[in-house]
Amino acid sequence: MAGTSKHAARSAIKHGSDALKDLPEEVTDAVKQLATEVRDQTLGLVQAGREQIGEYGEHVEETIRSNPVRAVLIGIGVGFVIGLLVGRR
Repeated sequence: MAGTSKHAARSAIKHGSDALKDLPEEVTDAVKQLATEVRDQTLGLVQAGREQIGEYGEHVEETIRSNPVRAVLIGIGVGFVIGLLVGRR
């Protein structure tokens, strides 16, 4: 049964790529345009995410610099909890 599904999927992929070759030029241009727009939007989201992560990192750094003892104690506590979780295997 699984072999039949794989065969059907491969056949659909092959026939799909053959069908794309037969599409009118207008449709292929529209698909290319849509793919370009999706790529551009994705790149924009990735850039926005990088900026937010950078801002968050700056905030964390400021917090650590203003409260170094607290930051070390939190780090020790997190390490201890991770050690307990990993050590229970």
